[in-house]
Amino acid sequence: MDKAESAIQTRIIIGTGLLILGIMIVILALRTPQIAVNSETVSVSVTSESQSTIAATDKESTSVQPDYPLDINTATAEEFMTIDGIGEHKAKLIVAYREQYGDYSNIYELTKIKGITAEYVKSIEAYITV
Repeated sequence: MDKAESAIQTRIIIGTGLLILGIMIVILALRTPQIAVNSETVSVSVTSESQSTIAATDKESTSVQPDYPLDINTATAEEFMTIDGIGEHKAKLIVAYREQYGDYSNIYELTKIKGITAEYVKSIEAYITV
């Protein structure tokens, strides 16, 4: 084998190694959860009083960890807020509707609440039940 053939084989081996490395990086990138980053910068000064408030809030927020699916006829607003896309306002509307009109007969009855569509109910149906 002469130098030219040896150089070609070396380039093929290096190229194959780089190709495999690139594929591994792509696979790793696809398996890594994506985090949305807000570009807005906020300055916060923390006092000892606000540190105790933060600690109390952390304890409260970790106290609600419901089992899914949630029964929409018994779940609290705090439990509803653990579902992605249900904020405090929407959670309170769900509970208020139930208190005013009685138990839900099916999950799609949630669409009677302003701002909740059938598509949205479909997207959260794994997390709720009647």
